[in-house]
Amino acid sequence: METYGDAVNSSHEPAASLRSRNFLLYLAGLELNQVAGGLLRFALPLHVLLTTGNPAVMGTVLAVATVPQILLMPLGGVIADRLDKRRFLAAMNLAVAAAVAVWLAVTGSIDVVVAATMLMLVFLGLEALLSPALESVVPALVPEDRLVRANSMLFALGLASSIGSPALGGALLARGGLTLALGVTIALYVLAAGIKWLVRIPNALQDAAGPPVRTAVRDLREAGSYVAVKDRGLRKVLLIDLLVTVALVPLQVVLLPSLLVDAGLSSGQIGWATGITMAGAAIAVSVMGALGSRATVRHIRPIVALGAVVTAATGLAFLADLGPLASAVVLVGGLVLALGCFAAYSVLMWSFMGERAPEHLMGKVFALALALSASGVAAGNWAFGHLTNLLHDSPAVVILIAAGIVTAVAVGANMAAHAPASADTVEEPEKVAVPV
Repeated sequence: METYGDAVNSSHEPAASLRSRNFLLYLAGLELNQVAGGLLRFALPLHVLLTTGNPAVMGTVLAVATVPQILLMPLGGVIADRLDKRRFLAAMNLAVAAAVAVWLAVTGSIDVVVAATMLMLVFLGLEALLSPALESVVPALVPEDRLVRANSMLFALGLASSIGSPALGGALLARGGLTLALGVTIALYVLAAGIKWLVRIPNALQDAAGPPVRTAVRDLREAGSYVAVKDRGLRKVLLIDLLVTVALVPLQVVLLPSLLVDAGLSSGQIGWATGITMAGAAIAVSVMGALGSRATVRHIRPIVALGAVVTAATGLAFLADLGPLASAVVLVGGLVLALGCFAAYSVLMWSFMGERAPEHLMGKVFALALALSASGVAAGNWAFGHLTNLLHDSPAVVILIAAGIVTAVAVGANMAAHAPASADTVEEPEKVAVPV
């Protein structure tokens, strides 16, 4: 009879079905992870905004907290390719739960801005180590010809949590304050850890030759060289993602809550409004999943161009001198469409990366992508937080600046010329099966 360990190590080929028990368990653990993280990401910054009334402070907290995420994300990529993923994923979820619990126990007397920054620093640092391993599991579980559909399923679940987490966070804040919201976060992370422990992840790991730090530096240099020098297509999609993230994410994370607070909405209503902005992304991901392999990087340019048009139209609508509530409604509608375009692009980007990155560099390339995206989030939140505060009475200008950035990206976003990377571009090292 085949044992659990035999099943894990008998093959390194991805599961043939997206409905396999193994892949479904992975999806369940991932969704709980995303709901917990989304709940914390929404509740804590909103608590800062409601307490201080200053979007620039909120944006600065988010930007500062992203620094360890950027620095640790590449290390997470090294870990993703060097350690057993099942144990690591479960352990990191438990670590986040423990960090939040400790924070609740010791930060009652600390200034809200300082306390929020501390928790976000720890949370995003741990998430930075976790994310590359979480993302790089997918190519190990599904065959290459189903990566677009698999990534569409992942994005659909991510969008479900993006819609549900703000709504849940707003309701919990209204009912029991930040303590209740973070208590639910702890429970979700513990449950996610238990489910991830059950996932059978094929491990094709590399020997860590030499001291860990030297190995990490060598691995990251190799991955950076591959993206920067050997694969122009990957380099281009990562730059597109960075710039679009800088422009669009702060409109949802910073500008929208500020307008909703000015309109007098409660935290629960702000949560629902923030969640609604992801409706277009959910539809876009469903469409990408239905298209499957017919959706390629050739579609990136028209998708980004459509996002630029929608964002510009939203900014122009604000020139009509709308009131706070009407402005918030217009921005929600514009974000539904703009974030839908961003989600469609993201599905194509991650599928493209899964197809082109060499297996032994997969986690590290994904880590570089996540680090660049986090850099865009940090820069955008900081810049647009201060713009929102400075141009408090002129939100149209803030939105049109974002539209200008996305328009410039669309002009240079032609990906039609990029064929799949050659199989011999990077020499594959020997892989060692590690028992789980």
